[in-house]
Formats: sequence, structure tokens, C-alpha cells
Amino acid sequence: MKKVVLIAGTFLLASSFMKSQTTTWNLLGNSGLSPGHFLGTTGTQALKFRTNNIDRMVISSTGQVGIGTASPLAMLHAAGDVVFGANANEQRWRLIAEQANDGKLTIAPDNAGSADLGSAFVMKSDNATYVFGNELTSQNTVIGKSNNLMTNNNTVSGTTFLAFNLQRNTPTGSWYTKAGAGGGIMWGNQQGSILFAPIPGNATSPDIWYSSQQIVDKKTMEVKWNAGLNLGQVVIGPQTITSGTHVDFRLSVDGKVLAKEIYVTASNWADYVFDNNYKLKPLSEVEAFVKANHHLPNIPSAKEISERGNNMGDTDRLLLEKIEELTLYIIAQEKRIKELEKTTSR
Repeated sequence: MKKVVLIAGTFLLASSFMKSQTTTWNLLGNSGLSPGHFLGTTGTQALKFRTNNIDRMVISSTGQVGIGTASPLAMLHAAGDVVFGANANEQRWRLIAEQANDGKLTIAPDNAGSADLGSAFVMKSDNATYVFGNELTSQNTVIGKSNNLMTNNNTVSGTTFLAFNLQRNTPTGSWYTKAGAGGGIMWGNQQGSILFAPIPGNATSPDIWYSSQQIVDKKTMEVKWNAGLNLGQVVIGPQTITSGTHVDFRLSVDGKVLAKEIYVTASNWADYVFDNNYKLKPLSEVEAFVKANHHLPNIPSAKEISERGNNMGDTDRLLLEKIEELTLYIIAQEKRIKELEKTTSR
């Protein structure tokens, strides 16, 4: 049996079966230690440190360190907040492991020992939600992976997302905006698409709640990869425009497009009409063609435009072609008129 005796500021460890050998550990410091000396246990007992006769830190027989807990679950287990910083006069950071059922971990500024909860980074164990910003208001940024964020045919479990100014009801998976504050969200799915949805707020009402399907329904843009065509495609609006043969689009817009300037490149501009070898149809042939087909030669019909769409570059070229042909007709008509005037004036 071993005894621990305090003599003149010294720990005295005595062995009943080795009375001739004693080892002391001076409370004021030790010198002359050899590599074989240590402070600890030689059996399976844990090493405990106490203040006010209460266990404050424990080192288990397997080497796990527990602070504030007698049963550490890892190599280092702190049962409480952790503060990083030297003194009360500087900005410190607090690592907060909350005891609530949501298993939330918060990293927040710590001013004079009082943590500003949720103002920096929050990680929740449910659905692996990560929050940057102030989680206590709607002014936050949420980054994470969710098993129930989106629930439609094009978005499956395992969705990753980035949300702005949105809060989440983790038990239901629904999202909401604070009164007077809208938000937005972008997410990726396992089909390789990135989707975007603005989430409106209402300044005159309480918080507005949106289900996962309502979030999906508000999708305004999608960036996706078309593996069959080996190209990326951007879709703006709720519907993808793939009518006719135009499945190889790069940009699909379901609605109006407003722009100050649009440039369409064309490699075969209509100046070929003025070449010497260009064959200008007689007006009689043009007349017969119009009567039979109800549109100008070399111009798409209304049915073709309806089925295939209007290629702006080709249409501009063809319209210029007709203007240049019309110019040639007018020049020819003027020559004939002048010849007739000479004949009648004789």
C-alpha cells in the first residue's frame, strides 16, 4: 500500500514494501530529474487534478484528457466553452458547445467573457448545416449539406447549398425570412447542376415560411452540364426552351430579354448581292413566287419561324439581302424611266 504525505511543501510518495526508497515532488519545483522520473500512475487508475476538492481534469489510463468531465470521449474532451485569447483587454474568441438537442457548436467573438452567440460561425449536427453570420437574425449566410433541403425529381438527398439572409427550421427542413428582409439560396444537386432562387420577404408581415418545394418552385436560374452534347447550359426562367432542333443551346431564357446592345456575328453578310455574278430574279418570277408561297424567295415562312424559331443573324442577313435586291430593282427601274423619258421627248 502506498501513502501520500505532505512534508514542508513536498509530496512524499512512500511504499510500504520498499520503505528504503522514497520519491518526492517539490511543490516549489524540482531539479535533478532523470528520464525515468514522472508524475502519474503505474496502474490502470486515472490521474486526477482537483481544486476545492472537486475533480477538474482527468487523464484516463488510456491517455484521454478530460476537462470538466471524468469520462473523456476523445484524446481531448472539454465539457464546456473554450476561450482563445490572452487577456480581458483584447478581442477573444469563444468555442461554445451548447447542450441543446440540436448539437450546435458556435465560434463567436467573446467580449469581456460574454459570448455574442451566433455572430461568427455556427455548425449544427442536424443535416450538417453550417452558418456564417448572425444566426439569431435573418442576416446570415448558411453553407452546408442537407438531407431534406430540396424534395423534387431533380434534386435528391445530399444537396449542398449556400443561403443568404435565411433561417432554417431544422426539424421540418423549411426556411423563413424575417419581416422586411428577403433572401436567396443556391444549391447543387447530384445531377451536376447549380440552381439559384431568390426568396422574397414582406416588410409589413411577420416571418414568411417556405417549404422545400416552394424553394424549388422559385428557381430562376440553373447552370447544368449536358453530357450528351458535352457542353454547359444556362437556363433562366422556370422552363427550359428546347423546342425544335435547338437542344444545343448555351443560354435558354424563358421570357423577355432586355439589353442596350446585342451583337450577332455573321460570316456571310449580304453584300454578295452586289457581286457581278449575282443573279437577280426578274420581278415577274418574284411575283409568281409570292403568289404561290405567300413570302419572299429565300425568306423563311411563318410556319418555319414558328417551328424552328428566328435566327437573328440569318434574318438580318436575309433582310439586308432583300433591301439590296430592292435597291438594284430601283436602279434598273430608274434607268428604264430615263430611257423612256428620252424617247418621249424626241
